[in-house]
Amino acid sequence: MVLMNLSSKKPASPPAPEPRWVRPVIGLAVFGIVAGSLFGVFEPKAQRTLPYSATSVLPATKIEKGIQFQEVHLAGGNDARVLWIYLPKHAPGQKLPCIFVAPDASTCYYGKKLGPQNHLEHLPYARVGYAVVAYSVDGGSDYFNSNQVVNGITQFRASHCGIDNAHAAVDYALKNLPMVDPKQLYTAGHSSGATMALMAASHDPRIAGCAAYAPACDIQSRVDKIGMLEMSLRVPGFVSFLKECSPITYTSALTCPVFLFHANDDYNVPMGDVTAFLDKLKLTNKNVTFSRVSTGGHSQSMLDYGIPRGIAWLQTQIKANRASAGLAQDQLFPQSMPPHA
Repeated sequence: MVLMNLSSKKPASPPAPEPRWVRPVIGLAVFGIVAGSLFGVFEPKAQRTLPYSATSVLPATKIEKGIQFQEVHLAGGNDARVLWIYLPKHAPGQKLPCIFVAPDASTCYYGKKLGPQNHLEHLPYARVGYAVVAYSVDGGSDYFNSNQVVNGITQFRASHCGIDNAHAAVDYALKNLPMVDPKQLYTAGHSSGATMALMAASHDPRIAGCAAYAPACDIQSRVDKIGMLEMSLRVPGFVSFLKECSPITYTSALTCPVFLFHANDDYNVPMGDVTAFLDKLKLTNKNVTFSRVSTGGHSQSMLDYGIPRGIAWLQTQIKANRASAGLAQDQLFPQSMPPHA
């Protein structure tokens, strides 16, 4: 079974020849697939009460000059919900835009914990004056066998494809971070984190814009034939669940401004996955910006080009939103910003 992970590592070598057990169980697997397609799994847009109360708040520390960092543990989910909060130095009473970021390097059908490597993706936003709230996604662990994968899928599924995690992060920020501007909430992310950014923006009207770098948009296309058969036997409604996890399912609901970034030589997420999503999204959303580069691969292109261009795009969105609201431009940004192309 090939379970493709959206990490910076190159894809594994091709799977071994089809095992003998596959053909006898094809009938059962097909039944599972059809049943899942008929009955579905859940409705992410359903109204529900989301927990945002903190079970523990660690002391704030200075992660680098001018930026405070704090870790918060939330109730709910599998009791492993974590927020990382970055607050840049700001004047009393000043309102800050806030960026919500989920971790990268998951399969997009189970969750992911926050790790030290994620600071590289979070800090650039804080350095230019944004508050940042990074959040873990239910079902995240180190998976070594199919039983653990199924457990991760179960937890991720219970969180409505991570939507509950994103909502809880926004709820917590609005209740506990008075410097956050409730009219300037944005999602951003790379790889599976970009997938989550698109999903969150599609399901939360409070989000004013979304920046997604190399997002996987059609999750079903990332699971090989053998994996699909095996997981359909073990996870009821697995195929329908993959559709529920896919941003391409919700393009008509993604009405906020969107910035998409991709590299031509990305070996992990095919360019066709992103452009198919882009073409469908443009049918219902005219405020979409697509930026691409020739080289840089899956991860380095995001660090070198994607985030700088995303920040420039965000600055434009924030200034436009403030102008439309008749607010003065706060001194949130440096005089020189990275070029946008």
